[in-house]
Amino acid sequence: MTRASISAPERFWLHARTDRLTMIAASAAFVIGHPLHSLYVSNQNTKFLHGLALAFPERLASDWTATTTDGLPVFSGLVYLVARAATPAAFYGLELALQFIVALSLISILRLAAGNPLGRLGGLVGAAMVVALTWEGAQTYLQGVAGQYITLGYLQPASFGALFLLALGLAQRGHAAAVLLAAIPAALHAAYIAPAILLTGLFLWDQRRRPLCQMLPLATLAAIALAAPPLDLVLRFHSNDPEMFQQANAILAFTRIPHHSLPEIWFNTNAMIKTGLVVAAIALAPAGVVRKSLVVLFGFAALGTLTAVVSKDPGLALIAPWRVSIILVPAASAVLGGVMLRRLNQLSHARLLLWGAMLPVTVIALLAMGEGAEQKIGLFFPKPPADHIAFVQRTARTQDVYLTSPDDSRFRLAAMAAQFVSWKTHPYLATEVLEWNRRIGMASAVFGTQNKKSAAMDCAALTRLLDQYPVTHVVLPPAAKDSGTLCPGLSLVFDGQDGAVARVDTR
Repeated sequence: MTRASISAPERFWLHARTDRLTMIAASAAFVIGHPLHSLYVSNQNTKFLHGLALAFPERLASDWTATTTDGLPVFSGLVYLVARAATPAAFYGLELALQFIVALSLISILRLAAGNPLGRLGGLVGAAMVVALTWEGAQTYLQGVAGQYITLGYLQPASFGALFLLALGLAQRGHAAAVLLAAIPAALHAAYIAPAILLTGLFLWDQRRRPLCQMLPLATLAAIALAAPPLDLVLRFHSNDPEMFQQANAILAFTRIPHHSLPEIWFNTNAMIKTGLVVAAIALAPAGVVRKSLVVLFGFAALGTLTAVVSKDPGLALIAPWRVSIILVPAASAVLGGVMLRRLNQLSHARLLLWGAMLPVTVIALLAMGEGAEQKIGLFFPKPPADHIAFVQRTARTQDVYLTSPDDSRFRLAAMAAQFVSWKTHPYLATEVLEWNRRIGMASAVFGTQNKKSAAMDCAALTRLLDQYPVTHVVLPPAAKDSGTLCPGLSLVFDGQDGAVARVDTR
């Protein structure tokens, strides 16, 4: 069959089908190239705790942090359901699905910015550009400023920011579903409330001419998704003591996460480059709701950051208006990629230039896919846990509580045992934040801080801690393990190559 014998509707259908297949294949390639980390890593040690404690009370019922007020009830419910009804592999599946959504959304935004007709070759180049962003040297352009990101390769509430990008692409195409998709992330992460309100309101305004019968159900669901999180925060986290509330916020913002909360720390060269990318994308993006969204979010981030710098308010620092950069930076990267393709298409010898661009981008994409595939294969051959962790896994009882160095953030979920306190995992309610800070201080006195490790445990500090809290076991640091001596009141129950565990004698 010759091209001339194919009717215009048939050509359109075939072209559309090819486009869909290209986008799906490129999104799958993006998932292959993107990192994926084993459970449980980094923020998962905090975000998964409440859900896993509900699912396995026999293991974590005595963990004080697990009994604190849950700041992420919807996500904790999701973790609970997966932990009880499925295998841990389901957590990987959810993260991979969200990565696929990120890729599909970025390709869609890139193609919208490139304009039509992009052509089959241009479409392939654009798709390869998005896949190339998973290469280690380019991943920063998938992330925001201040260490904020949608995905770093492990499931957490921030991963659902992928729905913002999907909503952006759908909104530009006039899909009413964008209104609801933009609201959903707020229900999973309180830090997403502000961008969810901004984008939902913008999308509603953009589609104001649609029939009310089409928009009312979606708008109602979106309103519920947006109203519930702030109401929950007011009801469960309100404090009648403003001074204590400010003190708790200051501990979290300026002591626990200053690298996320203080512009004087995170506003570096990398942040300036990303800010320039966003400004360029706003200037060059074609007219439409994507450009409007970039303007609104950037304005919110800029004004909020300026206010935070001037006011030094810890509450505003915790809200982190610059968090919207997790939408701005990847969307801007896609927009600029599309603008570049549009400009290439307008030049003479465009096809030759596109082939010239295709080669290096494809090489980078293939390198990224190789690295990502190798990492994922490694997940099928997990390393055995440290020997003292394996011991605790086998022997821990419901009432046992383990005192570790507060810097040991992985012990709790690796061993599935109650931990006295860890620096990584903190509560959100003001009174509980102050108690967490007190526990951190007492544990640090025993083991030393992250920046100033003690040569061995401080036995006097340990005695003070044991007099106030029902700790049953102590995980010994290397120096204490190697010294051959124990603090009074401890009996060694396990001595391995990776670590040692002592039981606290009956007091």
